[in-house]
Amino acid sequence: MTLTEESINDKIEIVDNGSWKSINIRKATIIKRNGIEVSRSFERRFINPTDDISNEDVDISGIATQIFTEEIKESYKKLTT
Repeated sequence: MTLTEESINDKIEIVDNGSWKSINIRKATIIKRNGIEVSRSFERRFINPTDDISNEDVDISGIATQIFTEEIKESYKKLTT
């Protein structure tokens, strides 16, 4: 019997909060026994315009770079400070 575990970002959403946008990420952790899925669990997290994205994967950092413009970052800072 072989058990394996795999984690993937299975859902990436851009949420427009009016003056700024955030990225919502759902990560799925999949457990397989002999190649057949036996369990799947989920974890959610959010990335806001001023968050550090240097450790994100290519998909998420690419999206963040496109939507987190300087204008969006400034709007976010004004509303959260």
